[in-house]
Amino acid sequence: MSIRPSFHPTLLLLMLCSAWPADVRAQRPATQPSSSIADAYRRATFVLNLTPAAWDQVRADSAVIATALKPVEAASADALMATVDHVIAALAKPMPLPDPDVPNADPDDIVDALPPREAARQVFEQLTRATSALLQQRLAALAPAGPTSTRALADARDAFAAFEPTLRACDPKALDELERDWRELAHRLSAPASQPAAADRRNELNKLSSRISEYAVANFGPGFTAPLNGPLIPYPNASPTAKRPSSLPISLPPGTHIDRPIPRPRQLLHSVQLGAAERDMPLSSLGAAAFNNPNVFGEPARSLGISCNTCHNKTGINPGFFIPGLSHRPGSVDVTSSFFSPHANNAVFDPLDIPDLRGIRFTAPYGRNGRFASLREFVRNVIVNEFDGDEPDPIILDAMVIYMNEFDFLPNPALNRDGTLNSRASTEARRGEVLFNKIFPQMDNKSCASCHIPSSNFLDHQRHDIGTVHGYSDFSRDGALDTPTLLGVALTAPYFHDGSQPTLRAVVEWFNDHNKLSLTEPEIADLASYLVTVGNGQFPFDLGDYFLAEDLEDQESFLSAFEFLDQKNKWPLVADLLRGVALEHRHQIAILRQKSHAPILEQLAALLENAADDADAAQQDPKRRDQARAKLAQWRELYRRNKYDLR
Repeated sequence: MSIRPSFHPTLLLLMLCSAWPADVRAQRPATQPSSSIADAYRRATFVLNLTPAAWDQVRADSAVIATALKPVEAASADALMATVDHVIAALAKPMPLPDPDVPNADPDDIVDALPPREAARQVFEQLTRATSALLQQRLAALAPAGPTSTRALADARDAFAAFEPTLRACDPKALDELERDWRELAHRLSAPASQPAAADRRNELNKLSSRISEYAVANFGPGFTAPLNGPLIPYPNASPTAKRPSSLPISLPPGTHIDRPIPRPRQLLHSVQLGAAERDMPLSSLGAAAFNNPNVFGEPARSLGISCNTCHNKTGINPGFFIPGLSHRPGSVDVTSSFFSPHANNAVFDPLDIPDLRGIRFTAPYGRNGRFASLREFVRNVIVNEFDGDEPDPIILDAMVIYMNEFDFLPNPALNRDGTLNSRASTEARRGEVLFNKIFPQMDNKSCASCHIPSSNFLDHQRHDIGTVHGYSDFSRDGALDTPTLLGVALTAPYFHDGSQPTLRAVVEWFNDHNKLSLTEPEIADLASYLVTVGNGQFPFDLGDYFLAEDLEDQESFLSAFEFLDQKNKWPLVADLLRGVALEHRHQIAILRQKSHAPILEQLAALLENAADDADAAQQDPKRRDQARAKLAQWRELYRRNKYDLR
């Protein structure tokens, strides 16, 4: 989710911005390659299916496969890398422009030298053939029992694993047979054998490995061609048992990290800080449930379990969030990509650093360039256009906005109510405050505080072009972005949209160089100290790394919205609410430290799932409403009895 509360560049020296990449065609840095052939192939295949493809990542993963193949089949390895390099070079060429000497030229004649889809197809075919060749070579190298046989078998199996996910969906009958061959290979390689039987054993090993190799050659070898339409997958065209599935399993590539962060950000809800209980705020609780529920989004986010809370955990950030081909570094994601929402793909790699949502009610307008005046409008865009969700019920939008408007900034004891520093701040920070308010002729006689107004949460709610955005030409006027708040920024490194500045001091140095401010080293240090002081907060993280009891308490408060939805006769929303909390229980079961808690959580999840089925049928059969109510009452009683044991 990319709800970005004004976290973008402004006119000031010390805005902590999210600038556009230096080149809108810039490639994503490649994930650190591993030695796994399956990982490299699957990751490269994933990004080749993106628009645009992450060619640096594809090249890095292709190099893993080529390096492993080169000692045994140099020609295939060289052909793979030659294709990749040719495609990258061809795509780097600008699109041909109309010839001014041919005024009546047909615009349809002006085409890309190499269309991106065709480029991806060419590389995918070479990548698949090379992986198949590597599998064949590794199978041919298997030797009966010996110190290297186990390693050799593991290497061969790793190459075969590159194709397994597609075979499971497209050719399960053949995969079952091949799996039996693999198991028999492992058994025969590990079992001791007498010398007189060595020849028979070799023959049996050859027969098993040949069957696997023949399938790979026939389906993925030199004659392999990728489908012209649809996703690029290693479909086994030559297999008589292959079938075209209605859908392929949704998965993320190796190297992905979407787990919740530890340490966990501390959440401050305004009404709760004033003494309210979350369960007494049904609409806010419904918004919290939706914020945590993947079912608000469409596919593939829904099946992958990605919700708003995945990126904006407990209103903070998830600094480790990373998807190869969609992230330019941990803590970022491109939400206008072909993966999450093909209909809204802008065909440009433009990831956002995941922002802290604390204090979001104060930070309008929303979006990197402030294109959304209201939070409600922006949340709807995230659901429908960024994550391909269905049009949300107005009640859900109301609820999410009410919940998000509860998000408070962290308290900062070093700040007075007007945003000035008090005596708790260091001497260095107070010297930096003087510089922060200093007028600089190099910045049109403005100061940092001209836009980051201390008395207004370090915001001016305006958009400015300070030169960090590199548009499509030297004269394009697309560089104005929204002023970000400085509150909380000490906790949200790295900085700038591309994450190129690792620290607040680096931000100061960048602006000093860019604007030729001639700040001295001590002044740079003081200004950085000021930013750290302003951007800090009390107790930013929850203590510990295990929050079963706390999360169950949250989920109980989510379910307090049931009666509200029941009263409004919103049974489809009831079903979504119940299934969302059940999903949370399933996640908790998977990470339990005390496995003795699993049966209780299993019962809690099953009660909600069954109640959700009742809610689905409630529109046609009013009797099912009472059944849903009864099951929720059972959930509450079961939770009450076990609440203090589930820790």
